[in-house]
Amino acid sequence: RDEMRQVAWPSRPEVVNYTTIVVFVLVFMSLLIFGLGFGFSKFVTFLFQK
Repeated sequence: RDEMRQVAWPSRPEVVNYTTIVVFVLVFMSLLIFGLGFGFSKFVTFLFQK
């Protein structure tokens, strides 16, 4: 219990800022992985059609 009083908790604006950054990076990485998977899938399909 004493340890919890010594913790330097972030302020509300900091939490909102960090949350926004995490959500943005999550969406960006998800789209990147989806795009790469989709692109490689189309590329492999194109290679084996000929």
